[in-house]
Amino acid sequence: MQSIRKEENNIVMKAFFKDKKVQNIIGGLFFIIFFGWIIITGQANKRKLKDGPSNYTIATITEFSYGSKVAPWFDYKFEVKKQVYKGCYSIADKMGKLPSEVLHSYVGKRFYVKFYVADPDINELLIYSPIPDSIKSAPEGGWKPRR
Repeated sequence: MQSIRKEENNIVMKAFFKDKKVQNIIGGLFFIIFFGWIIITGQANKRKLKDGPSNYTIATITEFSYGSKVAPWFDYKFEVKKQVYKGCYSIADKMGKLPSEVLHSYVGKRFYVKFYVADPDINELLIYSPIPDSIKSAPEGGWKPRR
């Protein structure tokens, strides 16, 4: 008797999940949850970078890339306490209107990067703040901001 009920339940569940409306609802819920999580996490990281203890160091642009349906971006790397971190800067402002030859010329150039002291993976490239040639390197833990 119990095995018949289990089989009936399995048949009902299979039919339930084969229904297109149910599939659309479940897919929509996953979509909302996923992008909600991305937005909340991104806002929390911005807040940490703005309000938490942060330092500055030197980042070097390692690559320029672009896609057909996304804004172009720079990949960059920097070092904090002998560990290398990477980041990505989306060129979604007026700089994105520059010719790709000009944007390619940024590869190898150095800029300040602001990073969260407790987790340098939370960082922001300051693309409009190039490093002068007179500065050869940064302190191991970066520069503390002026208060």
